Amino acid sequence: MLLSGIAEGADQLVAEVARENGVLLTAVMPMPFDIYREQMPPAAQQKLDDLYALADSRILLPLDGRTPDKLRKSEEARAECYEALAYYLVRNSQTLIALWDGRPSNKAGGTCRVVNYARFGSDPAGAQHVESHCECVYHVMTPRLSKPASAEQIRTSALKCLPSKPST
Repeated sequence: MLLSGIAEGADQLVAEVARENGVLLTAVMPMPFDIYREQMPPAAQQKLDDLYALADSRILLPLDGRTPDKLRKSEEARAECYEALAYYLVRNSQTLIALWDGRPSNKAGGTCRVVNYARFGSDPAGAQHVESHCECVYHVMTPRLSKPASAEQIRTSALKCLPSKPST
């Protein structure tokens, strides 16, 4: 089973490949579907619609007091939802597939943070701790569309995760 936020880009690509290969898909929404969808360009919205319809199960994460109006207006509120998605994925996955350029970033809910949560149980700065159940991260080193690279630069590595320390 693949847990995915089916966000624009790599999330949608992995979800498409998984479904094509008979893998069950669980769509994990960090906020109400319509608000999540509004954050994407039209092509990504269509893929989201298609993948969401194909999902074998769907999970809407708790909004923790954030209202739909606040989510529509506040980038910070949406970032908190993306971060909650990152926590959920790491706590509920044994293996993480990360299509990522490997560049450090502290973007809330971003791939760098998700990989660090999975591998080390904390964000890049080590400030936020998350209980990780991941055993392995498959890092597919991929360039961003905005920064193309040669095919030789695309590679995959398996990264071990440290045993999770219980949060205090």
